[in-house]
Amino acid sequence: MVKQSSAPDYFKGINSDNLEKASVILAQWGYSVSDAVNIFFAQIAEERNFPYAEIPNKTTLAAIEKSSNGEGLYSAKNADDLFRRLGLEDV
Repeated sequence: MVKQSSAPDYFKGINSDNLEKASVILAQWGYSVSDAVNIFFAQIAEERNFPYAEIPNKTTLAAIEKSSNGEGLYSAKNADDLFRRLGLEDV
């Protein structure tokens, strides 16, 4: 069960133990909890995605689907052979 915090209302839903531990670590780095929240929200706004989560985009999902079906896969004896098969021998 989540303990209720005695922190301001905007921290009401945050686990008080996590808030306290994070506050101590952030203070050691010279940041406040508000700073961390602002950085977190700025990342969401900038990336239009959940920060630090590796969520594949549509292109990556399509490539994963294709390779799962055996499409677009290459096999090679070594790196030089792979580059040749991919038309990258001059790279």
